[in-house]
Amino acid sequence: MFNRFTFICITFCLPYVLGQNIIVEPRHIPQPQIFQPIQLTQYDANISIQGNWALTELRMLFFNANPQRLEGTFMLPIPSGAQVDKVTLDINGKPTPAELLDAQKAKTIYEDIVRRMKDPALIEYVGSDLLRARIFPFEANSSRTLTVSYRTLLESDHHFSRYILPIRHNIDVNIQGSLEMTSEIASIESATHTLTTKVESPTRTSFSTRSGEGDFELIYRSQSVATELSAQFHTQDEKSGWVMLRITPPSEMATAQLQAKDVAFVVDSSGSMAGEKLEQAKKALNFCLNSLKKHDRYQIIRFSTEAEPLHDDWVSLNQETRQNGLAFVDGFEAIGGTNIEEALKHVQGLSESSERVQMIFFITDGKPTIGSRDEAHLLSLIQGNKRRFFTLGVGFDVNTHLLDGMSEVSRGARTYVRPEEDIEVKLSHLYRKVQSPAMTELKLETHGLRLTAITPPDLPDLFHGSEIDVLARYTGQGNATIKLVGKLQGKTVSKTVKCDIPKQTTKANYIPKIWAQRRCGWLLDQIRLNGESDEVIQEITQISKAWGVITPYTSYLILEDDAEAVASGRRDAMPNAPAPQRLREMEENYRELKATSGRGSVQASEAAQVLADSRSEMTHKDVGMLGMSTPTRWIAGRMMTEINGVWTQVSGDSIDLKTARKLTFASEAYFKLLAEHPELRSLLALGKVCFWLKDRAYLVEINP
Repeated sequence: MFNRFTFICITFCLPYVLGQNIIVEPRHIPQPQIFQPIQLTQYDANISIQGNWALTELRMLFFNANPQRLEGTFMLPIPSGAQVDKVTLDINGKPTPAELLDAQKAKTIYEDIVRRMKDPALIEYVGSDLLRARIFPFEANSSRTLTVSYRTLLESDHHFSRYILPIRHNIDVNIQGSLEMTSEIASIESATHTLTTKVESPTRTSFSTRSGEGDFELIYRSQSVATELSAQFHTQDEKSGWVMLRITPPSEMATAQLQAKDVAFVVDSSGSMAGEKLEQAKKALNFCLNSLKKHDRYQIIRFSTEAEPLHDDWVSLNQETRQNGLAFVDGFEAIGGTNIEEALKHVQGLSESSERVQMIFFITDGKPTIGSRDEAHLLSLIQGNKRRFFTLGVGFDVNTHLLDGMSEVSRGARTYVRPEEDIEVKLSHLYRKVQSPAMTELKLETHGLRLTAITPPDLPDLFHGSEIDVLARYTGQGNATIKLVGKLQGKTVSKTVKCDIPKQTTKANYIPKIWAQRRCGWLLDQIRLNGESDEVIQEITQISKAWGVITPYTSYLILEDDAEAVASGRRDAMPNAPAPQRLREMEENYRELKATSGRGSVQASEAAQVLADSRSEMTHKDVGMLGMSTPTRWIAGRMMTEINGVWTQVSGDSIDLKTARKLTFASEAYFKLLAEHPELRSLLALGKVCFWLKDRAYLVEINP
């Protein structure tokens, strides 16, 4: 939709490329001189989005640090089709007129500039429109402010819209903006920058940011009156690629009747819970009991040496029963051991219901000390029913494999409370997220395409206020349908989306990376809970190497593999190998990953969950390069690393530079490839680059 932009100043004599992508040349000077670059010292963006229209106002302050007057032409690439509202360049208080060049003329100009300047960064502007303004004079040691505003029509897909502000400057960017829609705003997020948002009304939100690197991307959507299913594709070839499905619930206000639910609170009151922990747990339970809806039923089971239920079965909620529950909680005392088996048997004895969602909040700070301690037996007590377990582990002395297994086999969720954290905050936050089910027992049916490596493989329930992202590999082409089937108030309901699978699209090139992150997180959990297998280890290491997804487990295995390769002579040396201390840390993390309790086990559980639930792709700062210090970047759907001055694609298949097709920078063949594959602009802007394209390796060389 958009192209990256920079700000370029060009005069009409010998070209000379200076810093910050600004080109400045002297005029009427007998001998060439070296000039300091004109500096971009301030960059402010104000964005006003109304529905699918965006008004962008850019204010850029430039400083001429040279001891003499200069003359030049400023050229500013803007999105193709943008409607320019205003261009103001202050020269002695007077605005300078600007000329708008169309995309084809701009492309011709830039290709000529690229050939003369030998600057790959300019490749990113090909295909954009251009604003061009003559500047004279640009006085010595003085500043000039350029203000540009333009309107763009944003694309929308299934209530989702995307705005991109291209940025290529190394100074802090101050972005302020607002979003206003005719219907309720459901979400506003950025995968590239840390946003500060302020909800001013259901239909208006303001936002700001100063952090981030590269283009600023904003994704927002409106609230729907029904459950929505949307699909985005990233193609690898004409028949396969990656797909991201987003399942969005309706707003609670738009739903005529919320699903009735049964909620059981199973609470550890053993001696280890004494003091502040039990008091915090009581406050959290009070919040949950007071948040139950009028159609809900509930149960409370306290357990220590033995388990004690408040009622024989579920009890309907009314003022009297709510007060009984609050009084029961108030009487909790911390004493005795931890009998998880008996607590689960009481849960097992609760009556089932096909029309109501049944949710179990299981809170403990310890491992089982009374009754069965066998994980497999304890997990068998919750299998075979449709109840969802939401586990809350308090502290580090818990059996993470048991708690994580309980949530996994029941399609629930897990969370942990560290010693310095508040149980009340964690439990109340978890309860808020799942207190209003929108659809349960979800499953996907497809026609016209085949999904593999689905993450998550077992879909969780859909709750009001949350969304579910499903990522997968796919094969198929042409028309296809994806059907979401689930239960609402005991009845089967469905939502179908029809897809025209694109033969080639790069708009969603972030999908493979998100899939890789979540896939590694899910596989990591399988190893933690079910033990190692050669197949799972191989899949994790392949994905990790191809996409730069880092976990303590995979970092250690990859380094171990590299060390073995060096020792056997299959590899000359490991670039930027980590220090022995770093390697020892990885070994320790690897050992703690397998532990069933302790700080390391809790951290491993949380790390796997972060990967599996990650909504946005990691930046190259987060990724590193398999734990090493090699520079990496995520560009055009590829993980690139700099090796001996050449940006090389990281993938499962290594590239042999001797057999790669060689292209000379700015040659006819180079521009022909760019014309056929415009999505490569940002990749080719790296300069010396080696990459895969349709099963063929390319190497771009820059002649001096």
